[in-house]
Amino acid sequence: MGMDGAMVQMVSHGLISGALFCVWACYNDRMHTRQIADYGGVINTMPIFAAFMVLFALAIPVARHVGFRR
Repeated sequence: MGMDGAMVQMVSHGLISGALFCVWACYNDRMHTRQIADYGGVINTMPIFAAFMVLFALAIPVARHVGFRR
């Protein structure tokens, strides 16, 4: 049971962190900056990618508990 939870945890971490890096790369390519302060108003220029970023960021707390069962 412990190994199953560890495997699920590793897979979910790989998927979520890969998705966040992909979305960040799209932001960086479009905005041509790496300063977080310059990303203000991203929802106005790229609303679909902003929605994906929020979705993936909200998936982080869920992924931390995905391997725990009662």
